[in-house]
Amino acid sequence: MAGRTTRAALDSAARVAYNPAAVEKNTRKLAECVVVPAEALRGKRWDPGYWISPSPAGFAAAGELAERMAQPELRPPTGFDSARGTAEGMAQPELRPPKKLRPPAGLRPPVPWAALGDFIERITYGPIITGRRPQAVAEGVAIVDQKVLRPTGVLLDQAVRVAEGCEYDLPRCRLPAGDLLVARSGAGTLRKKRFTVYREAAKATVSCFVDRVRLFGVNPYYVATVLRSRFVWPQIERLANGVGTPNLSFGEIRSLRIPVASEAEQSDTERAWEPIREAHAAGDLAAAEALLDAVVARLEERLMVRLQANEDGMLSEHRS
Repeated sequence: MAGRTTRAALDSAARVAYNPAAVEKNTRKLAECVVVPAEALRGKRWDPGYWISPSPAGFAAAGELAERMAQPELRPPTGFDSARGTAEGMAQPELRPPKKLRPPAGLRPPVPWAALGDFIERITYGPIITGRRPQAVAEGVAIVDQKVLRPTGVLLDQAVRVAEGCEYDLPRCRLPAGDLLVARSGAGTLRKKRFTVYREAAKATVSCFVDRVRLFGVNPYYVATVLRSRFVWPQIERLANGVGTPNLSFGEIRSLRIPVASEAEQSDTERAWEPIREAHAAGDLAAAEALLDAVVARLEERLMVRLQANEDGMLSEHRS
């Protein structure tokens, strides 16, 4: 507001002063700036400040306001600091912020949610080389492209192999065991939920349409499973929808919100992948995918029970 009051005006107990300088600073509009002294407002709902009155009659209104604010029922709680916008040391219980709701005893803690990007150490895809195909060799580094990437694993026996260290085998694209693989583009791959964990010992790299995701702080088998669940897959569908070829960018992958289960539950999910790996290695892909669907369904059920139980528990405690 225009103008600043003097210490003398603030310290006078019930003085209301007309400030003509405010009229000039307020684009010379016909207005009066009423200064309410500190003594009249100290410890009340508002701190000393300025009010614009449409006429000199506003002086009387300001005096009436000061009298009303002196009434005990209008005083703020002890410790209220309006200048900082806080209410520290509030004495009235009804004005205190509510306590954090806790689930009843015996109920496991709620499932937290986090962005997948919180667990991504590195994400990249293979080199984009146009105008020619890779020169295949009998023994070399396998290129994991969308054709050999399946939800239950990688078909290395069908992968094209290139000479180690060639332009298709960049160091940043080389796959260690435990990396998450995501087919990031195409209705026939992305929308078929082709993401899995690389678990082979063979040397391999990724193509330009497959993302290599290095995770930390979360089990990659759990992530590969929860991405297919009802909790995350609708997010992928929403991001991939639109005109043209479905595609997931790095930023969109990082933005996916996932429920973060406990370490024990994540380890249980990884152990549940063992029969999936065996069926995949045996070449029975249909059986492997059926087993994977069953693992996803069990995980969804456990997470739903946890989420519902904690929600009911918090509501029950809140009502009590």
